[in-house]
Amino acid sequence: MKTQLEKQDNAVEKMNTAPTVAPWMDIYESQDEIVMLADLPGVSRENLELKFENNELTIRGAQTPREKSYKPLFRETRPMRYERSFKLPSGLDITKIKADLSDGLLKVTLPKSEEEKPHTIPIGRKA
Repeated sequence: MKTQLEKQDNAVEKMNTAPTVAPWMDIYESQDEIVMLADLPGVSRENLELKFENNELTIRGAQTPREKSYKPLFRETRPMRYERSFKLPSGLDITKIKADLSDGLLKVTLPKSEEEKPHTIPIGRKA
């Protein structure tokens, strides 16, 4: 006999069987930008999402499923999902954020706005 929750498809929680882990990250800063590097092995562009909202960058990705036409004989790995969020400082030029994915490495470049970059202040001479 099915319970009331089992009868209502939209009320049943659907769980993803892949575990979610935080990708390993390196973050660098220069005078002009912040660069974030994330290790996302097996993640394709189609299975990757970047979201910037309220000065927070969220990275979500899932490994591309392996060949399904084969029957596994031995497996030490299983599909992984990645998710990680970072609060970022204000003063970034969000219209110029760039992201590239190559060989499982995601590079996100966050340019600083001109107002946030260091400025040299000229010193006047008193007459």
